[in-house]
Amino acid sequence: MASEQTKTIIAASLRTLAQLVPIAGGAAAQAWSEFDSIQRNARIEEFFAQVNARLHALETDSATIKDRIERMPDFPRLLEDTVDAVRRESDDRKRLVYPTFFVNLILQSPTLPPDERSFLLETLDTLTEHDLAILRQFQQGGWSRGDILTNTSQGDWAPVGVQNPLNDKYEKLLAPVMVSTAKLEARGIILPVPNRHGFSFAGTGGEWYDIYRQRTWKLMPVGRDLLSTLYPNATNVA
Repeated sequence: MASEQTKTIIAASLRTLAQLVPIAGGAAAQAWSEFDSIQRNARIEEFFAQVNARLHALETDSATIKDRIERMPDFPRLLEDTVDAVRRESDDRKRLVYPTFFVNLILQSPTLPPDERSFLLETLDTLTEHDLAILRQFQQGGWSRGDILTNTSQGDWAPVGVQNPLNDKYEKLLAPVMVSTAKLEARGIILPVPNRHGFSFAGTGGEWYDIYRQRTWKLMPVGRDLLSTLYPNATNVA
C-alpha cells in the first residue's frame, strides 16, 4: 500500500482531476476526501497533468468514462498504487507510460477483471524501460525468438576449437535480453513455444548462446492486455 506521504501528494494533485467533474474528479475526490494535507511533488503533478489532458481529449465520452469509474470498486486503490509507482519511478521514459496506462485501465475496465487490473499495474511496476522495449517487439507478430530479440539473426563462425571470442561477444549481446525475457516469462506475459522457424547457429552449434538464440516465445493474453493499455494505437497481432 502507498505511504502516508504518497496519500498527501494524491490529495494535493486531485485539484487537477477535480476540474474534470463529472468525468473523474467527483469519484476521485470522494475516494480521497479524507486526505487534507497538501504537498507538491513534480512527478505526481506531471502524472495528473497528463491524465487531465488525456481525459479532456476524451471529453465527448465523459458520460461513459464517469460510468466506468463508478463501476470500478478498485478505482481508489488503483489510483493510490499507480501514483505511488509514479512517485518511486526514477526512469523518466518509463514514467511517461503511466498516464496512458491508467486512463486505458479505465477505458478497458469492462473487459479487464479487477484482479487483472491489479496484476497489470504490479507487472508494469516491476518492469524496466528495457523490459518494455523487449515486450513491444512481440506486438506485431505475437511471437519472437532469441536471435531476433538480440539482433543476432545472422550466425557467426569462430575459429576451429576456439570458443572464447564468441562467448565474450554473446555474453554482452544476450545478457540484458535474457534478463528481460526471464522476467516476462516468469509473469506469464510470454511463454516458450516450439521453434518452427528458420534459425542460423553460431560457432559449431549447440553452445549456450545458440540454445537461447533459438528459444521461441509467444505473447500470452495477459501480455496482449498489457500492451493494449500501454500502446493502444499500435497494431497487436497474436
